[in-house]
Amino acid sequence: MPVSPADGVEAAARSARYAAFSRLEADWLALGHHRDDQAETVLFRLFRGAGARGMSGIAEVERRTDGMSLLRPMLGVDRAAILSWARDRGLDWIEDESNADLRFTRNFLRKSVLPLVQERFPAAVSSICRAADHLRESQGLLDELAVIDWRAVCADEAMRFDALLRLPEERQRNLIRWALRAMGLPAPDDADLREAVRQLGALGAGQPLHYALGQAWLCRYRNTVWLEEIVDSSATTVPWCGIERLRWGGDEVVFERVRGAGVRFSCLDGRLVLLDRRRPGDRMQLAAGRPHRSIKNLVQEAGIPPWLRDAMPVLRVDGVPVWIGGVGVAHDYACPPGEDGLLPSWLRSGAAGISLRPGQA
Repeated sequence: MPVSPADGVEAAARSARYAAFSRLEADWLALGHHRDDQAETVLFRLFRGAGARGMSGIAEVERRTDGMSLLRPMLGVDRAAILSWARDRGLDWIEDESNADLRFTRNFLRKSVLPLVQERFPAAVSSICRAADHLRESQGLLDELAVIDWRAVCADEAMRFDALLRLPEERQRNLIRWALRAMGLPAPDDADLREAVRQLGALGAGQPLHYALGQAWLCRYRNTVWLEEIVDSSATTVPWCGIERLRWGGDEVVFERVRGAGVRFSCLDGRLVLLDRRRPGDRMQLAAGRPHRSIKNLVQEAGIPPWLRDAMPVLRVDGVPVWIGGVGVAHDYACPPGEDGLLPSWLRSGAAGISLRPGQA
C-alpha cells in the first residue's frame, strides 16, 4: 500500500519519539495509550495488510530491542472515560494542534472513520480490541510452532536445507519471520517472502541462494540455510600496525597474540603487513606436502559461499597472502609450538542469524 507524505511524517515522528524514550535513564516507562488508540492501530494496520502480529495491536507490556520496557496501564480504558476523569478533577493538558489535521491517517481514522462505523456498530471499538486479543493469542501459537520447527530443522545453529523443505511453505514462512524477529529485524514484505520460499524450494542439488529479504539475506549453500543482516560489505586495503581490531567493510578482523598458533610473529617484523582482498593469481599452501593452490580452490574446499568470496579478508606480508579469513594460515608462515603468533579472526557482523537460538525470541 503506498505511503502518503503525511504517513511519512507520522512514522518519522513515532521513530523520533521512541528514540527519545530509549535515551531515558529508566527501567520502565508508562504510556497513556487507551482502548480507542488500540482500535485505531488495528484498523490502521488492517488497511496496510498486516498479519496476525501487526493486527494484534499495541501490547500492554512491551520489551523493546533498544532496551526500553514499556507499560500501557490504560489500554483497557476508553478515551471518553479518561477525559471525563481528568475534567472532574480540574486537570489541564496540552492538545497538539496537529491532532485535528485529517491529512494524517490516524486522525482521519479517529475523527472520520470510527465515528461513522460506531453509528452502525456502537460496540465497534470493543469488538476490534477483542479481535486484537484473539490475534495476539494466535500469534503466540505461531511463535511456539516456529520454535518447534526451528528445533526440528536446526543443525549447528543454522537450518538444514533438506529438513526445512520438508515443512509446508506456510511453516517455512512463519519460521523465517520468527527468525528475523529474533535477530531484531522487521518482517519482510509478504510478496518478497513468498518469492524467497518459492526460489528456495525450486533450487536444484548444490545450487546456492542469496536472496535479499527486507533487511536480511536468505542464504542457502550446500545443505545449510541461514539468515544474515544486510550490512555494508565494502572494504579497502588496510595497513596493520599492531592494532587489535580492524574494520573490514561492515565486519571486523580481530588480531590476538597467542602462543603456538596463527601467523608466526617473527615473520611480521619490518615487513609491510596489510589486510586486503583476494587478487588474481593468489595461491597458498596450507600444509606441508600439499601443493600451492589457488584461493578459488581453497575457498571452495572451505565451503565459503560464492557471494562472500570477494569480501574475504586476506592478510598479506610484503604482498604474499599468509592468512585468508575462513580458510587458514599459509604453511610457510604458520606459528610452531612454543613461539609467539598472531591469530586473526574474521567476525562477520551480518551473520547474527547463524548463531540464532530459539531462546532469543
